[in-house]
Amino acid sequence: MVTPDEMAEWIETAPAGRLGNALLALYQRQTADERATHDTRYHNKVGFNAIDADIMTSLSEWFIDGKSFTPKQTSVLRRLLRKYRRQLADIATKKQEQEASNDQHMATSV
Repeated sequence: MVTPDEMAEWIETAPAGRLGNALLALYQRQTADERATHDTRYHNKVGFNAIDADIMTSLSEWFIDGKSFTPKQTSVLRRLLRKYRRQLADIATKKQEQEASNDQHMATSV
């Protein structure tokens, strides 16, 4: 299990590319219409909040286009991602659980 505090520590030290992957995990939680409008329309406690939706969507699209973050963008991204440490910890925990389940399935298949 990944805790929000562990995620906050990771955000401070992770390379920009890994931060981009974390950003995309949140971006994928946005609905298609929220992505298209760079806004938050549904207050479902997943994805970006209304204040951050425009900048976070723009940074997501930048990263999807294969562009590297500038040092300033990386600094902004670290600051913004701290707000989402609980969601990111939940995403990371679910990923770990899925990988463990896959490993267990592979071990019993052999």
